[in-house]
Amino acid sequence: MAAVLLSPLPPELWAPPGFALDQLLRSRTCREPLGPLDLRALAFLTRRLCPVRSPTRAGCSLSELGAAVYGRSVGGSDRRTLEASLHRLEAAVVTLEDCDLVAGGLSSGMTRAPLFRAVSMAETPTRLIYEFSPWFAGAVAQGRFPILDLDILRTLPATAARLWALLEGAEWLGAHAGVNLALTMRCDDHLYDALALGHARQTDARRALRLAAAEVAAADPRYAELTVKRTPSGWVLRVERSTPERAYDA
Repeated sequence: MAAVLLSPLPPELWAPPGFALDQLLRSRTCREPLGPLDLRALAFLTRRLCPVRSPTRAGCSLSELGAAVYGRSVGGSDRRTLEASLHRLEAAVVTLEDCDLVAGGLSSGMTRAPLFRAVSMAETPTRLIYEFSPWFAGAVAQGRFPILDLDILRTLPATAARLWALLEGAEWLGAHAGVNLALTMRCDDHLYDALALGHARQTDARRALRLAAAEVAAADPRYAELTVKRTPSGWVLRVERSTPERAYDA
């Protein structure tokens, strides 16, 4: 099921106007960027948010999370890896501009905002319960944070997974009269940072980007074109995506 658009949002939710997924991809936790496993875990948990019954709280067992993230049952080492991933997500923060997260409105300055925190539930000790920050739950409910397809995420290596997630959360042009959606991104430090490409040479970064683009195109047939090309204003990534949108299962 595609992300549910709520208008207005429940009173406990508030979606910051300037939030974009690339801000999360550029966040650093424990000095490392969020990786493919972290994105899968976050995708699974956001699917558990229910705008009507529980707009900010999501729960699951570690076994349920492992089956979704890995596509199979998990053992001891997998569980420890999952727990480390959840700790990274809890530590992740996004820098929001001109937002008052307490009052749920606009203010001046920059705010560092967490995604969620673990909640201890004595009556359900085997379940993982997470309380999402109202601003992030609001962003999910309004479609500003996409509900990511776990089947695709599981097939993609690190850079390709980050590129695909970035594209899923991007603002596209087109989508009328059968015209493909279109997007152009500058190949600059902003993009390379979101993709965690730390190459010293631009040529090496573009080579890694081309490989990731080819992997995305192979994994998701909606992407008709992903091309890194030189233009008069510099190198860009040009993307076309077919419509209609992919149907997501809840």
